[in-house]
Amino acid sequence: MNRTRRFLGLLACWVGLLGLSATGVVIAGPSSAQAATGSATSSTTSSGTSTGTGAVTSVMVTFAAPHPHRLRALAQRRGIDRRERAARVARLLPSPAVRRHAARSLRARGFTITQQTPWSLTATASAAAVRDAFGARPTSPTASYATTPAFLGDGVDAVLPSSAAAGEVMPLNTVLSGSDFRSAYSGGTSSGQSLTGQSASSRTIATLQFSSYNTSDITNYATANGLAQPNLTRVDVGTTNTDTSGSVEVALDQESILSTAPTAKQRVYVATNSSDNWVPLLNRIRTDAASDTSIVALSISWGMCETGSRGTVNSAFATNIDNALASLSAAGVTIFAASGDSGLYCPTTGGTSVTLPASSPNVVAVGGTTLTRTGSNWLDSTWSCASAQTCLSNGGAGGGQSVLFARPTWQTNTLSGSYAAGSNRLVPDISAIGDPSTGFRVLNQGAWGTYGGTSLSAPVAASLFTDALAESSISSSTRPGDIHQALYGSYQTSRSSVFRDVTSGQIGAAADSSLPTCAGDGYDVASGLGAVQWPALIARLGQTTTDAPVATAATSCPVAATTTSTTTTSTPGPTAHVTVTVGRHRGHRARVFASWSTVARSTLGLATTRVVVTDLTSHRVLLRTSGQTGVRSVLARVGHRLRVVVTPRDVAGKGTSVSTTRRVR
Repeated sequence: MNRTRRFLGLLACWVGLLGLSATGVVIAGPSSAQAATGSATSSTTSSGTSTGTGAVTSVMVTFAAPHPHRLRALAQRRGIDRRERAARVARLLPSPAVRRHAARSLRARGFTITQQTPWSLTATASAAAVRDAFGARPTSPTASYATTPAFLGDGVDAVLPSSAAAGEVMPLNTVLSGSDFRSAYSGGTSSGQSLTGQSASSRTIATLQFSSYNTSDITNYATANGLAQPNLTRVDVGTTNTDTSGSVEVALDQESILSTAPTAKQRVYVATNSSDNWVPLLNRIRTDAASDTSIVALSISWGMCETGSRGTVNSAFATNIDNALASLSAAGVTIFAASGDSGLYCPTTGGTSVTLPASSPNVVAVGGTTLTRTGSNWLDSTWSCASAQTCLSNGGAGGGQSVLFARPTWQTNTLSGSYAAGSNRLVPDISAIGDPSTGFRVLNQGAWGTYGGTSLSAPVAASLFTDALAESSISSSTRPGDIHQALYGSYQTSRSSVFRDVTSGQIGAAADSSLPTCAGDGYDVASGLGAVQWPALIARLGQTTTDAPVATAATSCPVAATTTSTTTTSTPGPTAHVTVTVGRHRGHRARVFASWSTVARSTLGLATTRVVVTDLTSHRVLLRTSGQTGVRSVLARVGHRLRVVVTPRDVAGKGTSVSTTRRVR
């Protein structure tokens, strides 16, 4: 047990893999699968940190989505056959001419192209050549070089150093099986029976991995549990990964999928543990999905803190991953990602942070619950932790508000109450079994152990989705892709039949968050929309709603006492004025100025004023700041729409947010 604790300590970085932990031990870790930078799990690559003129280093050039709205709209289209969908996705990827120009320009300067995808290319050269082309190397692998030189041409988002490790492993506990999960999250099919798990032989569930594994573990697991041998294919992307230090994560994914969707095929996509490999992995899955319509779901248990020990993840790096996820979703694959295992917090910094890629609007972010049974009845409560100390030491379901992505319309049009304010993506969307005390028994490296975390929640959700899809009347060649409209639309119109509300538990201290940290009636960042009853959700695919937002209220956690003697319900809070002006153009970007001032409308003192500038076209947050008055500028792409939200609050927490939008011309 001490060896396990020491080993996992070596793996800890600023980001890490989703929650696992050896039996009886809960290891502090990042909010769900989180990408690490330079840990014991890092692969050896050609990139280096030496600044010597002869040292070889590498860069990753990321490309912008030419039509991001059309790409995301395609993900929600139904009734398109495989060939037409693949053709439409191809037209929405960055232009091959843009990629060729960037590659030629780099080769002309002595670079060697080592890897290309539709969304990025990686090139190596001497440190001196890189410095001459791009300037000083950033200290963080997710921070872009200060300038994007004109020689790369239009369509380039950023140039990043490479490579950071893509994830770390954190084991956790277990006692339930796939048959329990099918029973707990069925809600009864139209015939009143739970999902059988026996009809998904024509469907494939993909997983994304940054560790190798023992092939004998899952076959021996199947034999020990009386299951048929899995139909499992390994796909290596790039250099073959032989490092099995994260094999427990792979075993948890494979074996929980086999137990929950025993007839479904599995495809395991494996690359070395490097941040450079996120986009190549996603692109390979998209390429395979274009010709193989059986791939219906992807489960991701790796990721990174949006804000970590090396600062906020660079927005271009995040957008590059988000674009690859969008094109994969548009190809018809439904993506599930773990929301994290440290509550509101990043495990390596203690600060608050949600997890990428769970924070991407193209992903169904899955939080964790404690699942219990009384007779034939199942109950979910939040996998809870009440403070930074307990969340980081004992674990808890990840959740919170993104700093990288704007709030999607399916959240802004659905949520009210505590979650109406704000302009950023909320995580998670849904929840499923995650608490290691009610986790899952895994065979890893020939040894049995009990595991949990949202590394269990994500593959279980992907498996139940696949089971329910297979047992519905939907054609086996039909893939739903993005299901957020169905999730949030069902929450508005059929909430009680599609979701089991999670109304107890919390994911951190209220003082550490601008949002309620506890579960309550309706949506909350502790559990999302709740536990999905999958057959009922599948029956509502393709349905939309224009109903008014559903009120939410977090009521089950204690809240700090506040002084109310000097305020009444009729006392107005502060409001603000805001203006946006577009300044000088710099190529395909322009300098945009946001100015604001707070207007106090009561005698109460002003506590804070928050300002958020969001690019609505690319779903990126360009600026977060505060101050009663101010003027700040950002660089934004010409043609994109920006939104500025100013949120003043007095000492009683009251105030009226003001927003304005402006297209950059």
